[in-house]
Amino acid sequence: MTAASRMTPERWATVEALFWQALELPEGRRASLLERTRETDPGLATEVETLLDEHRNDSGFLENPVVGRLPDPGFLSEGESIGPYRLIRPLGRGGMGEVHLAVRETDGVRQHVALKIIRRDLDSREVLERFRRERRILASLVHPSIARLIHVDSADDGRPYLVMEYVEGVPITAWIREREAGPAERIRLFQRVCTAVSHAHQRLVVHGDIKPANVLVTPDGAPKLVDFGIAALLHGEAEGEGGGTASGSEELRPLTPEYASPEQRRGEALGLASDVYSLGVLLHVVLTGRQPGAGASLPRDLEAIVGKALAPDPDHRYGTAAALADDLQRHLDGLPVQARPATPGYVVSRFARRNRFGVGAGAAFIILLTAFSVVTAFQSRRIQEESDRVARERDQALEVRAFLLEAFGTTGPDEATGDSVTARQLLDRRAAMLEEEYGGRPALRATMLDVLAQSYERLGLYAEAEPLAREALELREAALGPDDPDLPAAYNTLGWILHQVGNHAEAAPVLVQAVETGRRLHPEGHPILARALNDLGVNLEARGDYTAAEAAYLESLEMRRRLLDAGDVGTAVTASNLSVVRYRRADYPGAVATAREAHEAFSEALGPDHRRTMIVEGNLAAMQAAMGDWSGARLTYRDILERQRRLLGPRHPTVARTMTSLAGTIPAGEGDTEAETLLREALDIQAASLGPDHPTVAATSRLLAVTLSRTGRTDEARPHFERALQIQRSVLGPRHQEVGETLALLAASLRAGGNLEQGVSVYREAVAVRAEALGPDHVATARTEVALANVLLATGQVDEAAERLQRSWRVLEPALPPEHLFAQEARTEWARLHVLRGETARADSVLQEAERLLTPDQGEQLVGRMLRELRQEVDARASR
Repeated sequence: MTAASRMTPERWATVEALFWQALELPEGRRASLLERTRETDPGLATEVETLLDEHRNDSGFLENPVVGRLPDPGFLSEGESIGPYRLIRPLGRGGMGEVHLAVRETDGVRQHVALKIIRRDLDSREVLERFRRERRILASLVHPSIARLIHVDSADDGRPYLVMEYVEGVPITAWIREREAGPAERIRLFQRVCTAVSHAHQRLVVHGDIKPANVLVTPDGAPKLVDFGIAALLHGEAEGEGGGTASGSEELRPLTPEYASPEQRRGEALGLASDVYSLGVLLHVVLTGRQPGAGASLPRDLEAIVGKALAPDPDHRYGTAAALADDLQRHLDGLPVQARPATPGYVVSRFARRNRFGVGAGAAFIILLTAFSVVTAFQSRRIQEESDRVARERDQALEVRAFLLEAFGTTGPDEATGDSVTARQLLDRRAAMLEEEYGGRPALRATMLDVLAQSYERLGLYAEAEPLAREALELREAALGPDDPDLPAAYNTLGWILHQVGNHAEAAPVLVQAVETGRRLHPEGHPILARALNDLGVNLEARGDYTAAEAAYLESLEMRRRLLDAGDVGTAVTASNLSVVRYRRADYPGAVATAREAHEAFSEALGPDHRRTMIVEGNLAAMQAAMGDWSGARLTYRDILERQRRLLGPRHPTVARTMTSLAGTIPAGEGDTEAETLLREALDIQAASLGPDHPTVAATSRLLAVTLSRTGRTDEARPHFERALQIQRSVLGPRHQEVGETLALLAASLRAGGNLEQGVSVYREAVAVRAEALGPDHVATARTEVALANVLLATGQVDEAAERLQRSWRVLEPALPPEHLFAQEARTEWARLHVLRGETARADSVLQEAERLLTPDQGEQLVGRMLRELRQEVDARASR
C-alpha cells in the first residue's frame, strides 16, 4: 500500500494545519518549525515540506485537496454518455468529482453544458450530502452573473450529477490583459462580480473560493461567477443529518491560499466577511495584475478601499459585497470614499476634483482681489462668498437629487436604522428654506422644487410632492418661458405625481403636454422625451387604452435604445412596462420574453434588491400565475415581500402591493386566513398612503371580497365588491376593464352564494364591459363568457350556454397552451354541457383530454374538483 493511499482525512487535517502555519512564517522560523516537527513525527515534517515545495512551483495546487491526488479511481472518458448528455472533454477534476463539457442534442438543437458528477470512489454519505447541498445552493441562485443550474439527475450507476450553464469565457485577469482595459472599465467589471456575490449572500450562501479562475468573462464582457462547489450555507444547512458537521467535510474543503481569508486558512467557519476578503484580493489583482503586498501601487482612494476589504479583523472589513461596490462607485464619481476618514481637507479635495474649472477660476479671482483696498477686499469677500454659495447650492442640488433619487431608489429607506425619518426630515428642512434661500433666483428655485418633489414622490409622500411640482412648473412657464429646456420634465413630474395618486384623468393632459413640448424642443429625440413617452404609456395603460400604451412604450423604447447606453436603467424600465401591457393584451410569450430581458438588465445594473428589479420580479410572478404556475408565483412573491419589508419598511405602498399580489396566489382552502390578513393590512396601508379612493384600494378591496366569498362569507364580501366598483367607476369610468373584472368576480360570488339569477345578470354586464374595453376576442372576455356559461347551465339555459362556449373556445384554443387553466375551465363546461344533453360519450372524451392535461395545482383548485365530480357522474351514466 502506497503512502498516498494511506492518507486519511484525519492525517490530512494535521498536515494541512501545519502547512498553513509554516506558510505564514518567515523562512528561518519555518525551518525551525519543521525541525521540531521532525523530532516527533518525521513523516509529518516530510509531507509538509513536500507541500511547501509544490506551493513554490504552483501556488494554486491546493485548490484541489490531497484526496484528489490519490491514484486515478477511473475517470469518465470522452464519448461516454450520462443520461441524455454525451461527454466531449474534461473541464476539471477535483476532490469531489469531475466536470466535463457535454452536449445534448434534441430535435437537431445542440446544447453545450458543464456536467459535474461525483467520483466513483466517493460514495460516502457525507460526500453525497455535500453534493446534494451544492445542488440546493445552485438552485437558489438565479442571477445573470452566476452560472445557472439547468438539470439534476442520477447516472445509471446511481451517482448524482449536475448540469450547469457552460460559460464560454476566460478568467477575469486574462480578459483584462487581452482587452487592455483601463482602470474605470476594470472597476465596473469588478462591481458586476460584487453584484453576483451580493445575490448569493442575500440567499445566505458564501462562495468560499473567489479567484480569477472562478470569475469568467464572456467575449461580450459579461462576468460569470462559477464553481459554488465549496460554498457553505449560513443558516446551518451545511450540517450533517445528525446535527453536527458532517464527518470529514471540513477536511475535504479545497481553497486557494492567496485568495483565502485569514479565518478561512485557520479552518474557521465561513462567513460573508470571508468572501469580502477574497474580493479585496481579486480587486487588487484586477487593478494591478499583482497580489497585495507585491509592490504595486494604487491611488490613495483605491488603496484605502482594498485595505478595508483586506482588514485582518472581519469586523473591520466592508459589511457586504454591495458596500464594497458602492465605495468603488463613490471613487468613480469623485466623491469621498467610506474607506478613508472624512477630514475637511480630503472632502474639499474631492469637491475640487469634481469641479476643477469652477475651483480654479475662483482661486484666480481671489488672487486678483488681494491688490485692492480693505473696503474692496471686504466687498470682494462677500461676492466670493455669494459665488461659493451659489456653486455649493448647485452642487448640493445635484447631489441631493443623485442621493435621494438613486440611493433611496436603490435600496429604499431602512426603518430599522431610522433612514426613512432622516430622509423626511431632510426634505422638510429643505422645503422650509425655499422662499428664503431661492426667492430671487427662479431657475435654481425651480430646480430645487423639482428635486424635492421627485424626492417626496420616491418616498411615497405624494401630498407633499404635488404642490412643489405645481410650483416648479408654474415658475418655469412664467419666469423661464416656453423654450426652457427643462419644461418637458416639469410637466412630466407633475403628471406622474397626479397619476401616482390615482388622478389618471387629470394626469393625462399634463403628460400629453410633456410629450408635445418634448417633441417641439427635441424633434430628433431626447432622454426627457423618452421618459415622457414612457410615463404617458403608463397612464394610457391605467386608463385601459392598451393599444395606445403599447405604441407609446415602443416609441420610448426605440428612443432610449438609440440615445442611451446599452446598460441604461431607463431602457429596462420601458421594456418592463411593455411586458406588462403585452400581458394585459394576452400576448403571454411576448410579455414573458420582454420581462425577462428587463429583469436581467435590472439585476445586472442595479442589483437584485433594487425596487425596480423586484417590480419586474413581481410582474414575472403574475405571468407565472397567468400561465398556470401558481406555486411558482407564490414562492416569487414571498421572496419579494420579505426583501421589500426589510428594505422599504413595513408600511410602504410597494410592500402593500406585493402583499396583495401574494394573497391572490394563495389557493382556496389552504391559506384563507393568511390571505385575508395580508389583504386587510394592505388595505390599511394603501388607504393611509394613497387615499381611500385610489384605484389600488379598489383592487385590494376586490381581492378581499373574493377571499371572503371563497370561505362562504358572501354577504360580508358584498360591501367590498361595491366599494371597489364605486371607486373604479368614479375614477376609471364605467366601461373600464377593471370594472369588467370586478363585475365578473362579483358574479362568481353571487353564483357561489346561490343567487343564480342575479349572477347571470351581472355576468352579462361583465362580458359587455370587457368586450368593449378589451375587444370580443380577448382572452379575458372569453374566460368571462365561460363563467357565464357555467351559470347558464345551472339555470337550464343550455342553448345560450352552448353559443357562449363555442365563441369563447374559438378565442382560447389558439391563444393559450392546452394545459392552461382558462382552457381547462372551458373543457369542464363543455363536458357539463354534454352531460346535460345526455351525450355521455362526448362528455367522456372531453373529460379524458382535461384529465390528461390537469396540472398538480389545478388538481387542488376548483377546476380539479369540478372535473372529479363530472367524472363520477359520467362513469355512473356509462355503467347503467
